[in-house]
Amino acid sequence: MNTKGHVVVIGKRVGAGCFELTGAGRPTRIVPTTRVTAHVRDLLERGRGEKVLADFEGDDATFVRRAFLDVCGRLPTPAEVQTFVDDAATDKRDRLIDRLLESSEYADFFAAKWNAVLRNRRQDDNFKRGSIALHAWIRESLYHNKPFDQFVGELLASSGEATSNPPVVWYRQVRESHEQVEDAAQLFLGMRLQCARCHHHPFEKWSQQDYYGLAAFFSRVGRKPGSRPGEERIVHQRGEASATHPKTGKPIKPAPLDGAPLELTSDDDPRQALADWLAQPDNPFFAPALVNRYWKHFFGRALVEPEDDMRVTNPPTNPALLDALARSFIESGYDAKKLARTICLSNVYRLSAIPNAQNADDQRGARGDHDPSLPPSKNARRAKARQHSNHQAGQHCHMAGALPNTYTW
Repeated sequence: MNTKGHVVVIGKRVGAGCFELTGAGRPTRIVPTTRVTAHVRDLLERGRGEKVLADFEGDDATFVRRAFLDVCGRLPTPAEVQTFVDDAATDKRDRLIDRLLESSEYADFFAAKWNAVLRNRRQDDNFKRGSIALHAWIRESLYHNKPFDQFVGELLASSGEATSNPPVVWYRQVRESHEQVEDAAQLFLGMRLQCARCHHHPFEKWSQQDYYGLAAFFSRVGRKPGSRPGEERIVHQRGEASATHPKTGKPIKPAPLDGAPLELTSDDDPRQALADWLAQPDNPFFAPALVNRYWKHFFGRALVEPEDDMRVTNPPTNPALLDALARSFIESGYDAKKLARTICLSNVYRLSAIPNAQNADDQRGARGDHDPSLPPSKNARRAKARQHSNHQAGQHCHMAGALPNTYTW
């Protein structure tokens, strides 16, 4: 049979929400499906075109290893693998993902990742207390599943000292207004605005007007000596928020990307207005940026690569899938655990990494880990296989205060 341009599925539906996979030399499996995971699968398959997916599901041993590595950053023990494989329940994969996401190991693993992305460095002993406090705040936020919009808002609008409000430590790494603008845009909007600081972005629509409209949100950030030597206190300086256009010399009021300037009083902290804009359901940048990062974490390659360079001239490989996941993320109240659960329980996440005749020549592997002699699925999973050792190294870097200057996962 000629299967070119089609997704190969061997099996039959055996009941509401279940599917039985069969095939020569392959064990029968009963796979629970849901409307969300089926929607993800449909969007992904349509977006792939002729580069179709692998045609059968990975076995239980593969799934449990994959889930532990991706959610907890470690390999399962032999006993954990055996217990999972021996479990005959049809919902065991759902229960495994739920259990891992509720574990302290999930919080530890993802805290290490966010700790690195936020560049929580310890440059000297004076930074020790703040570094530990910020890492603890990140971990607790993830463990208790703090809504992601709240997490980002508390970080951007933070004031005070590290011991009472740990997110202020971020301002220790981004001391200048342009660093704050560019970090915030790259981390939470998935955009690189550095070019627009001096001229119109060559590959995007953003101008200096847009850049300095964002810069105005950080124009009232002030610093005062902290309660200990080498520490400082972040404050909101009362006054009119504005930035100066470097060419015209005119003041620019705070303005979100693609939005009108905001009318703020001298008592308003413009950073809170920025956080409020990020959390708006109609914000076209915030939710897709986080969804894109999480997709890369679980699959080794983002829907937009690099994951922090989302722009019109660098479109996603599957726009409908990115949009559907972003809408689901917003509707969930920016629930990062629910986003991870949706991805981990999708049909595509369950599939085998073994290539078939339709995708064997697709050489797009994990970014930075590409081996042209291997198929894409194996390239991507090679990166995941090293995840445990990388996680341990990241923990040691945190203790030594030597985390890399990076925005990627």
